[in-house]
Amino acid sequence: MECVMCKKAVNIFSPRLADGKICKSCRAFIPAGIRLRSTESFYVKDIYEKNKEKAAKFDATANLGSLYLDSVHNLFCISRGQKNGNPTEYGNIFHVLELTGIGLVCTNVENTALKSGQSGANVRDNIVCDVKLIVKTNEVQADYIVKSKVRCSFTYNGNKIEWNEPGEIQVFRKMFLQMFDNICGELTQKIEQMKELQDQIPTDEKWARGILYLSSKDELTTEMLKKSRNRLIKVFHPDNGFDDSSYSEMVNQAYKILSEKI
Repeated sequence: MECVMCKKAVNIFSPRLADGKICKSCRAFIPAGIRLRSTESFYVKDIYEKNKEKAAKFDATANLGSLYLDSVHNLFCISRGQKNGNPTEYGNIFHVLELTGIGLVCTNVENTALKSGQSGANVRDNIVCDVKLIVKTNEVQADYIVKSKVRCSFTYNGNKIEWNEPGEIQVFRKMFLQMFDNICGELTQKIEQMKELQDQIPTDEKWARGILYLSSKDELTTEMLKKSRNRLIKVFHPDNGFDDSSYSEMVNQAYKILSEKI
């Protein structure tokens, strides 16, 4: 029997889809939340190919537990395992442009000294929390505990303990913000380049695909165009500091050109 994705030989221990088996190497590109045995291969094939494409260039620059960031390519990934500093699972890999929302927060905060049931002067308080990553895209809305039992700093205010979230969380928030800044800078530069060509090729399909970040291999669909347009319009919203409406106008013009091609 062969893998329904890569066509390589599989054994009896390989994971099973509803219509065949998949090798462990290919399984690493499919989200863990998908119930394979009740899922047809055609459903996960698109997910598999997109995640494999992103994973091919992923190179971790930092990690917090099972959360890995690639700040060069503006990607992040949640993986239970790692090898040579990079994740081994790419089922939950995202580009920052896919996001409609994200959060990195403390949860399950507890004082392990109280949990031990001991008391007295020799018992030292120890505040810990789990770090939760909240991810929202057009296709995914999920929470991940990326690191457990992380120590929190705290101070005493009379008989009360006032705690602060771990510094690691604050550092990673800044890293995420930097990735958003990076992509906004790249998009601005790209739009500026396209604006120079606007008068020469205002109805060119290649130009429009470039504006909407679509490759020449992508089959045009109304849903795809709307997602690309809406994602970019959100990036160039005045709330993000873009007062020049010409960016949004370029995106809408590209959308119109490609819509007429469908």
